[in-house]
Amino acid sequence: MGLKRAVLRFLERRNYAVVHLDALERERDSASKTLAHLEEEQDAAARTLAHLEEVEEERERERDAAARTLAHLEEVEKEREKERDAAARTLARLREVERERDAAIKNLARVTSPLATPPGADDLQKYAGIFDGITPWSGIVPAGFTVDFLGTLTSKKFLEIWGYHPAYADGSELQLSHPSLADGANGEFWFEAADWVQAAREARGRFVMITLGASFGYQAVGSHRALQLLNPMPYKLVAVEPIPENMEWVRSNMRDNGIDPAEQWLLQAAIGANNEPAFFPVGSPGLGAQNCIETNEEAARARYLQEFIAQGRTEEALTNLLLHNTTGLQKDIIKGKNLLGEIRLVSTITLQDVLGPLERVDLLECDLQTSEILVFPPFRPLLKRKVHRIHMGTHGKDIHRSLLQMFIDDGWEIIFNYEPESVHETVLGTFAVNDGILSVRNPAV
Repeated sequence: MGLKRAVLRFLERRNYAVVHLDALERERDSASKTLAHLEEEQDAAARTLAHLEEVEEERERERDAAARTLAHLEEVEKEREKERDAAARTLARLREVERERDAAIKNLARVTSPLATPPGADDLQKYAGIFDGITPWSGIVPAGFTVDFLGTLTSKKFLEIWGYHPAYADGSELQLSHPSLADGANGEFWFEAADWVQAAREARGRFVMITLGASFGYQAVGSHRALQLLNPMPYKLVAVEPIPENMEWVRSNMRDNGIDPAEQWLLQAAIGANNEPAFFPVGSPGLGAQNCIETNEEAARARYLQEFIAQGRTEEALTNLLLHNTTGLQKDIIKGKNLLGEIRLVSTITLQDVLGPLERVDLLECDLQTSEILVFPPFRPLLKRKVHRIHMGTHGKDIHRSLLQMFIDDGWEIIFNYEPESVHETVLGTFAVNDGILSVRNPAV
C-alpha cells in the first residue's frame, strides 16, 4: 500500500509538473509574442523617430530658405527704395528742365497771331532770276540714282521711304529745268535751293556750311554743288545727325558726289539746348521725322519709368541702359505707318559746340522737327557773331512766330517767311509748304 501511494504521489507530482510545464511553455510563447510585438513597436518607433528627424531637417532647410528669401526681399526692397529715390531725383531734374523749356517758349511766344511781314521780306520778284546762270542738268539717269537740276546725285536707296518720281528710271534721258513756284505744288525745295545759291555767291575765302538734322546729307551736298558751279573755293561741310545709318549715308552721298567725307566735319549726335544725353528714336533711316523733344521730355521719361516699375522690368531696363544705351522700347515715328525707332540714349551737342571752332558760317540749314525752339534761343549772341545766313524748316505756327520774332529782335534781315502748312499766291506762282520756311541773313557777318 505504501508503494502504491508513493507511485500515485509521484504520478500526481509528475502530472502537476507537466501541467505546470505546459503553463510555463504557454507563458514563454506569450512572452515571445509580446517581445516580438515590442520589437515591432520599437522598430516602428525608430522609423517614426527617423521620419520626425527628417521632417525636422526639412523644416530647418525651409527655415533657412525662408530666411534667405526674406533677406533677398529686404535687399530688393532696399534696391527699389534706391530706385524710387533715384526716380524722384530724375523726375525733379526733368521737371526743372521742362520748366526751363516752357519758360523759354513763353518768353519767345509773345506773338499769337501772324507777324506783319518785315520790310523787304518775301519779295519774290527780287528773286525771280535767282537761278540764272545755272544750266539745268541734262543727260542719262545713272543706274540707282536720281539727279537734281544742279547735277547732284542721290542714291535711290535713300529715298525708299518717300519714293521718287518715275521719270528717274535707270537709263532714262532727262532735261531738267530750274525749280519753280507754281501749280500749288510744294515750294520748299525752291527756297532751299535759293539759299544754296545765295550763300554760294556771297561766300569769300572759304565756304562753310552746316546742316542740323542732316538725314542723308542732301542739303550739304546740294550747297556744295551750287558752290562748285557758281563760286569754287575751299570748303568745309558740317553735318549733325544722331542716327548711325543716316550718318553712313551722309558719307556715301558725299563720295557719290565727289566729296571726301574724311575732310568734312561729321558729328553723330543730336543737337539740343544742353549736353545732357537725350532719348531719341533711332531707326527708319531717311525718314527725317524724328526729334529729341517727344521722346525725351519729362512726361515721356516719366512714362518709361512707370512702365518699367509696373511691369517689374527695372532690372531689364537698367541692363539695357548701362550695357546698350537703350530703353529697349520701340516707337512708331509716324503714327500708323509702322516706321519704327528704338528709343535710345544718344549724345547731345549744342550750337556752342558746333560753332565754337568756326570763324564764319556762310549757311546754317536746319530741319529739326520742332527741336529748333530748343536749339537756337540759348545761343543768340553766338549766332549773330558767326553766322551769315540761316535756312530753317519750322514746325508749328507758334514755334515759327517765336523764332521769327527772335530774329527780328536780334537785327537779322528776314528774307523768306512762310508759316507751316500754308498756301501762298505770289508773283512767281501759287505754292504750298508743309514745313515753315524761315530764311534770314545777318548783315553783320
